[in-house]
Amino acid sequence: SAEPQPLDKQDHVSWELKELGAGEEHVIHLSMVPTKRGDLATTAFVRFTGAASNVFTVQEPMLAVSAKGPKEVMVGDPASQTVTVTNPGTGVAHNVIIEAVIPEGLEHAHGPKLAMEVGSLNPGESRNVRLALGAIGGGEHTIQIRAKGEGNLEQECTSFITVVAPSLEI
Repeated sequence: SAEPQPLDKQDHVSWELKELGAGEEHVIHLSMVPTKRGDLATTAFVRFTGAASNVFTVQEPMLAVSAKGPKEVMVGDPASQTVTVTNPGTGVAHNVIIEAVIPEGLEHAHGPKLAMEVGSLNPGESRNVRLALGAIGGGEHTIQIRAKGEGNLEQECTSFITVVAPSLEI
């Protein structure tokens, strides 16, 4: 968007200033939305007097999430998972939250749906969160894990655990 609106908006934008007195200035406000991260070069040309250039650095926060833990446990044993959330981007990821859905057969002290605040992650920074789980029912179980952050950042992963429930027949 621009204030005032440009006369031409095809592959460039242009304004016509009818008259500009000595010592007078005219300000044009531009608001741009970058479509990629990295350096974004802009150039402003003023006919008959010169040009001005600038380079903007566009930063993009990102999220990556993974989980590690035992793949097979016995009923009654701990089945804890370590969730790692990382910012592989170039900008700070703000208000990062890890959400987990714990299936039947596994339990957590705070119930089947968890939300853990991580805070802000700088570029390249990682944080680990431990999910203290217990195995209470046999079978194969899938834990759904999602990392979310400000600006519609979202990544998901799943962790699989097989809980062995011994049985005795006579």
